[in-house]
Amino acid sequence: MIGTRKRIQNKQPMVGPREVNYDAPGDIYYKGANILNMLRTIVDDDIQWRSLLRSLSAHFYHQVISSRTLEKYIAKELDLTLEPFFDQYLRTAQLPRLVFQRAGNRLRFRFEESIENFQMPVKIYLNGHSKWIVPTTEWQSIRYTAAENPIVDENFLLRL
Repeated sequence: MIGTRKRIQNKQPMVGPREVNYDAPGDIYYKGANILNMLRTIVDDDIQWRSLLRSLSAHFYHQVISSRTLEKYIAKELDLTLEPFFDQYLRTAQLPRLVFQRAGNRLRFRFEESIENFQMPVKIYLNGHSKWIVPTTEWQSIRYTAAENPIVDENFLLRL
């Protein structure tokens, strides 16, 4: 999956305006696959993820549905608030930038160049140990005194 990222150009949003013949970008499949992989990482439960995929197939069998219908169903089944996630990754071309700053014994972080009020759980590694943070567009911080910089899990489609 990670190897397909070089083919993602982010020149236009994946989803265009409703009721308009929208010519989707050529990287739609690579970006879509990476978005699904990132969502699977956020869910962090393969049994729940497989259950979602099976329920999608059964629930929408032989139907043509809108992106919003699919998004709402996924959010409901996973019991997650995903509207900002889908708006950022499907309705804008840009990838959000996750910014880190060291300030004494604190590690500050936030999203920049994203939609307003965007937030998303992100798995990072601090001194080889995984930790989940939930960056927003506002600065947040955690206690961190090691010299090593944080490493973002490679399954997240972000700019650093």
